[in-house]
Amino acid sequence: MIEKLSLVDAILLSVARETQSHEFYTLLANSMHQPESAAKIRNLAEMESVHRREAIKLFRKLTGSDPDISKIKLQPYPAIPKNDANIYVVLDFAAEKEKDAYEFYQELAKKAEDAGTRKMFLGFSREEMEHCNLLNAEAAALRGLMSGESIQESSGMEY
Repeated sequence: MIEKLSLVDAILLSVARETQSHEFYTLLANSMHQPESAAKIRNLAEMESVHRREAIKLFRKLTGSDPDISKIKLQPYPAIPKNDANIYVVLDFAAEKEKDAYEFYQELAKKAEDAGTRKMFLGFSREEMEHCNLLNAEAAALRGLMSGESIQESSGMEY
């Protein structure tokens, strides 16, 4: 997919994806009943917002205009459950989206001719994989919690 996009169009897509992720993680965090989990998801939302701001800055630098993402159609995230019983399904889906974002930024880094732009995309890529890992760990922890384990026992991580 990305090989058919110009760098400017790929950056515009990046702005749309990061906007969608920020909005989704904000809604998800606000719906969660586990305060530790909600705090981690809020942190993810902020990290996506940072990516968005950096992508907008690069878009402006390359085009001299603000990005218009209104016509970009992205795969929607699933509905957020009203309780935490199935929240891990949403976290699994979000982890897959983060893995896709990792691959997307790897490809963008290959397209970038400027070393600074390439470095930015590689940084985004690395962070998206960190997001994927965090979401997978959180989904595992919540699965354990739903089965009666403590979050620490389930994920092996101390909170």
